[in-house]
Amino acid sequence: MHRHITLKVILGYLLLTGSLAGATFLVVRLTQSLARFSQAEQEAALRRQATERLVVGFFNVAGSEQSLTAGVPGSRRDYLTALDTAAKALCDLDTLLTAPLQKARLDTLVGLLEHRAIGALQLWNLLQRDNTSEVYREHIENLRSRTDSVIVHNKIPGQSRNEKQTYVVERTSGGFFRRLGNVFRKQRSDTTLIINHTDSLQADTLVQGIDVSDDVAHELLEIRDDIARRTNYHRAAVDAHRDTLRVATAHITDRINRLLSEIGKDESRWLRTAIASEEARRYKDAITMGILAALALLTAFGAVLWIARDISRARRYSCELEEAREKAEQLSRQRERLLLTVAHDVKAPTASIAGYIEMLRNRITKNDEQAFLQNMAASSEHLLHLVSSLLDYHRLEQGRVEIHNVCFSPCRLINEIAVSFRPHAVEKNLRLITETDLPVTEEIWADEGRIRQMTDNLVSNALKFTHEGCIKLKVGLSDNDDGHTLLYIGIKDSGPGLNADEQRRIFEAFTRLPAAQGTEGVGLGLSITRELADLLGGNLKVESRPGEGSTFSLTIPVRRENTDETAEKLFSQTSEKDKEDVSCQNAPKMTAQVKDGQISYAPLHILAIDDDRIALQLLESMITQISGGRWKVAGCNKVEDLFHLLDIHHFDLMFSDIEMPTINGMELLRQIRHRLGQESCLPAVALSAHGLLCREDFLRAGFDDSMCKPFTADELRRMVLKMTDRTLETERENVSEENSSNYFHTTRLSALTAFAGDDFEAAAEILTQFEADCREHLLMLQRALEEKDKQQLCRLAHKMLPTFMLIESPVVPQLSSLDARRSEEHWTGADTADGHCIAKELELMLLSFETNDETPDC
Repeated sequence: MHRHITLKVILGYLLLTGSLAGATFLVVRLTQSLARFSQAEQEAALRRQATERLVVGFFNVAGSEQSLTAGVPGSRRDYLTALDTAAKALCDLDTLLTAPLQKARLDTLVGLLEHRAIGALQLWNLLQRDNTSEVYREHIENLRSRTDSVIVHNKIPGQSRNEKQTYVVERTSGGFFRRLGNVFRKQRSDTTLIINHTDSLQADTLVQGIDVSDDVAHELLEIRDDIARRTNYHRAAVDAHRDTLRVATAHITDRINRLLSEIGKDESRWLRTAIASEEARRYKDAITMGILAALALLTAFGAVLWIARDISRARRYSCELEEAREKAEQLSRQRERLLLTVAHDVKAPTASIAGYIEMLRNRITKNDEQAFLQNMAASSEHLLHLVSSLLDYHRLEQGRVEIHNVCFSPCRLINEIAVSFRPHAVEKNLRLITETDLPVTEEIWADEGRIRQMTDNLVSNALKFTHEGCIKLKVGLSDNDDGHTLLYIGIKDSGPGLNADEQRRIFEAFTRLPAAQGTEGVGLGLSITRELADLLGGNLKVESRPGEGSTFSLTIPVRRENTDETAEKLFSQTSEKDKEDVSCQNAPKMTAQVKDGQISYAPLHILAIDDDRIALQLLESMITQISGGRWKVAGCNKVEDLFHLLDIHHFDLMFSDIEMPTINGMELLRQIRHRLGQESCLPAVALSAHGLLCREDFLRAGFDDSMCKPFTADELRRMVLKMTDRTLETERENVSEENSSNYFHTTRLSALTAFAGDDFEAAAEILTQFEADCREHLLMLQRALEEKDKQQLCRLAHKMLPTFMLIESPVVPQLSSLDARRSEEHWTGADTADGHCIAKELELMLLSFETNDETPDC
């Protein structure tokens, strides 16, 4: 789901990015459109400015032309300048115009301007022409050309000079731009070519003069007439040129006006077209942007809805996962509580069974009965082993296993393990061989308990699957490349062997191979061993082939310990312990007295509390048996009775159960310490079938030590001696016992009375206590049914279940069902049915006590 939401978010962002890119493109396009429209306006403004300059240029040309035709001096230069300015304006306008028709009209305007300029210059040339001087020159030349002149006088040689000036107007031809260039640039002679002829005559002889007066007079008359004639001709030519120029000026002015009008109209049309086109484009872009914005909004809205739906779904899934996690945690807690309950409720009665079996060993001498006890002991040990395996696996799974390193001899450890398993090997006709080159004094620093547990699991596993041959147990120490010491333990068997798949699966929890069918166990031994090896930083591996047996190799990093240093450390620890014991002034120190070869001490007063009366009676019986009656035990199952005993008696030692319905053993110890004062030195030992608590937990809670149910009489004796610093007699006096066979007991209650053996008083006490418990339970049950107090009913069922399982009562399913429903709050019909069934069973059992009859089934 999270991946789908991520993909949808990415897709939504991509769509929004695409919409943004499209909007950006349209904005850029619209901006460019605005820029293009501004450029069109700028081009129109440039055309208007060029047109205005052209009009001004034409006006300047017209003014200069009037000055030129009037013969004003210097007007020719001004006229040419005005023509040049007009030509530049025409060129600028030509570069701005794009329409072919407008360019053609502009070309016509250039031709007219050229024609007008040529006419104006021709008129100016005519005005500048001097006819009188020309007439005189011509007549002088004619006179000089005559040969019949009479020289009358001699003259001094001299020099004569004749000059002649000719004006030639050149015509230009060519295309539009060439003619336009010829009009507006200065020509070689400003369009008029002046040719000067000079004739020189040198005379180096004497000339005689003649009388030419008549001829001169005649020539003068001719000159006058010629001048008048030419003046009239010149005036007529000038008038004609002026008329032509005037017509051309009017024509060109009209053309210019029409051209400018057309240019203005075209510019207006072009500008309107451009504006309309840009407005249409802008409108189209605006529509497109609106559509794109709408699509972007719809896309965003759709993406938001899409993602919101997924987020809502993810939130719902998250809530469901959270609920599932809470349910899983609740189930895990319930499983843990169930495991603890099973461990406690199984180990407690099993411990009682194991304790009574141990007490019966000294009382039963027949071989067949000893065999029965052995089978019972094996069954109880197997049950305890299963519970211990489950608890170990749970502790490893929860990470609650702690490492406790001690100094020990690996050689001694392996020998002890071999000795403990050798009877089982002998029963199967197997040889159990130990191989080691380590001396007994070689000691290491490691967790001895966990190493023993792992080795026990491996040897036990080898014994299960080996039917003939031998089992080799090898131990050794080696140093690796890093300088660390490794403990090697190898177990090799001659069993059926394992294939590759089985070698991989055997270390998985609750895995049983096909070859394991019919053998004891639940498939946790090797899994626990592997987890413990990893916890200690070691490694467990297997080498096997089908039909060739298997070899399990366990390597654990350890630290070598010097023997002398170890002994000194142990002595130091012992000394400190002795100091602590001496500091406890309230613990009475006993003086040994020797009497008839026996060592005796003053009696001990021991206080014990346990909500399970059977377990409490077992503890009292074991203490009485191991002490020969010299240790007195005051047992109670209620806190009020315990406090009352503490107020009126002094005790040397206290045993306290941990799992009690009214109060926890740790809290009880805190109340006792508070009641007696923290300076009180009453040793307290915790008795618990709790599988998840270790000795360190009890020590932190204030206990001096702890014992895990079940425990043997020897373990109990050692604990008492450890806590009180006493020794037992080397011999005990025989305790007289009276037997009675007249006391009534039923078949179901034989499981209780069997622990008393032939002790009639003990059996009677057990049955009496059981009857009292049944009466109390019946009253509590009836009250819970009346008040519909489910918690009280379930607690009562939990308390009754171990004893009723021991006597194989028919209401065990109802008790188990109520015990499993302890976490429920509301009363149900099943609670009523189960409660009435249990009440009926209690009534029948009480009736059987009164009538000495068999207890009927429910």
